[in-house]
Amino acid sequence: MSRADRGSRSTTISPRTDSKSKAIGKERCPECASHGRDTSHDNLVIYDDGHKHCFACELHIRGNETLDYTTYTFEYLTHRGINSSTFKFYGAKTKIDPTGRPIEIGFPERNGSFHVRTIPHEKGERSKTYHKGDYKPGCFGMDKFVPGVHKHIVITEGYEDAMSIFQALKENSSFPDWNPACVSLATGAAGASKAIAGQLELLNGYDEIVLVFDNDVAGKKARDEVCKILAGK
Repeated sequence: MSRADRGSRSTTISPRTDSKSKAIGKERCPECASHGRDTSHDNLVIYDDGHKHCFACELHIRGNETLDYTTYTFEYLTHRGINSSTFKFYGAKTKIDPTGRPIEIGFPERNGSFHVRTIPHEKGERSKTYHKGDYKPGCFGMDKFVPGVHKHIVITEGYEDAMSIFQALKENSSFPDWNPACVSLATGAAGASKAIAGQLELLNGYDEIVLVFDNDVAGKKARDEVCKILAGK
């Protein structure tokens, strides 16, 4: 959905109806609610022409008719310099809406759940994240590598950080024998301790563990906590 007037949040143009409409209220999004989200009951914006739209999950309702979700497609797409082959290796697919616009990326976890990140399209809009399925502390990408076959493992804060390092080493490394597993914390620096503790058995199979966290206060704190857990590695 594009803004008709960037100075106002109440007037929009819907790409599905091409009609100008005005936001007149908000209510809880049923799709977000089904996943335990939208606890503030205001994700679904109500417009004066009868349609409703959720900017968190992209649910779109025309009057009393809900958009058919079978029209969505899921593809391996290049994003932020990471090519489609790397996305395919990690099993991370992009959700495409009926207009052909990529709206979110799903990063699969080992237990079958997904960490989902929305793709911003408006100026100033920030990406949002949520979880589909039962969350289990751990590291994204652990199931793609085998301890022993890979002697080293790189752990990053973000999903795309791990994918970027994996791709860069695969394409540009001058050390072909150094092909580490590249994984990331499931919930960033804040959940570092639980993520690592939940993967200790697998991590013990690697000869060397390299932490690549952000150089900010949260990243440094997470690094120190993880180093204590991994003492001796």
